[in-house]
Amino acid sequence: MTAGPLLVLVGAPGAGKSTVGILLAQHWGVGFAETDDDVVAAAGMPLQTVVVEAGEPTFRQFERDAVLARLADFDGVLAVGGGAVADDAVRAALRGRPVVWLRVTAPNAASRMGLNAVRPVALGNVRAQFAAQLKARAPLYDEVAMHIVDTDHRPVPEVAQELAALFPDVPAHHEAGELS
Repeated sequence: MTAGPLLVLVGAPGAGKSTVGILLAQHWGVGFAETDDDVVAAAGMPLQTVVVEAGEPTFRQFERDAVLARLADFDGVLAVGGGAVADDAVRAALRGRPVVWLRVTAPNAASRMGLNAVRPVALGNVRAQFAAQLKARAPLYDEVAMHIVDTDHRPVPEVAQELAALFPDVPAHHEAGELS
């Protein structure tokens, strides 16, 4: 197997990459990292500020650099930013690795992210934009994923248990079934 993370989680915002990833990393007794945190650290500002002030191309470069660095030197569970798969170099680097697409439908992701609240018309239809983005990225997630795990209406421990079962060769540092 290629050196790097034990598991890479991809998927839309709200799919559960962070919560499931943290639980699984604890179960396996390894580290957890999110490339979004690496972007914030490198840019020295919140993600939204990077996009607004530096522009999306600069944000995407930070994101690409973060993913490629973590794939090279991190050996735990890695959650990759939702849009990183749009980059050709990122998809190439993910191929052949233990990548799982945590798949979520737009309504469930929107609910988890708080996009169900009434919003001013000036913001546009945020949910429709998110659904369109999710639909456009789905083939990219599918391209890099070794497995697909649906997360709609499922508790985090159940999803983590399914992932642990998909990778039985990773030794858990806790008793089996303690993913809660």
